[in-house]
Amino acid sequence: MNKIATSVAAGVKALSPAATLDAKESAKQLDANKALAVEAQKLWDTGLEVSADDILAKSYVNHQDTDRVSGLQKLDRDAYLAVIEDFERTFSPSEVTIHLQVAERDKVSTMWSNTITFSGVFMGVQPTNQQYTRHGIQIDRIEDGRIVESWVNWDKFDLFNDLGLVTLPDRPTS
Repeated sequence: MNKIATSVAAGVKALSPAATLDAKESAKQLDANKALAVEAQKLWDTGLEVSADDILAKSYVNHQDTDRVSGLQKLDRDAYLAVIEDFERTFSPSEVTIHLQVAERDKVSTMWSNTITFSGVFMGVQPTNQQYTRHGIQIDRIEDGRIVESWVNWDKFDLFNDLGLVTLPDRPTS
C-alpha cells in the first residue's frame, strides 16, 4: 500500500468507533422520533389515554384541511386539539393503525388508517353507528422531544362519500 492509502486506512480505522457511535445515536434518535409520531396518532384513538403535553410543543402548528380562500389551513395547538375533541364526539369509538413510518433528520412520515364509528351528527348528517376507515399520511417535524409542526393529508372525499355528503361519479366503462 502506498503512503496515501495507508494514511487514509489508518484515518478510517481511527474514525470508525466514533462514526459507529454517531450512527447508533442517530438511529436511537430516529426511533425516538418515530415513537413520538406514533403517540401523536394515538391522540385520535379514543381507547387510549395520551397527553398532548407530552407530544406537542406549545408552539405546535398543524397544516391540513384546505381552506377555500387561502389553501392549506394552519391550526395552532389549541385549535388542533379542539378538532380532535369534536372528532371524538362525532366518530367514537376510533382506533388508529400505523402502517408505515419513514424517519430522516427531524421529520417522520407516518402512513395510518383510522377505523371510526359514526356516532354523532356530522355536517347535518345523522349518525348511523356504522364503521368506516379513513386513510392518511402525516409528516411531523420534531424539536427538543416534541412535535412542533405537522402536515396532514387524509382522504376526506372518500369519507364524505361514505357519509352521503358527496357523490362520486360512476367510473367509465371501457
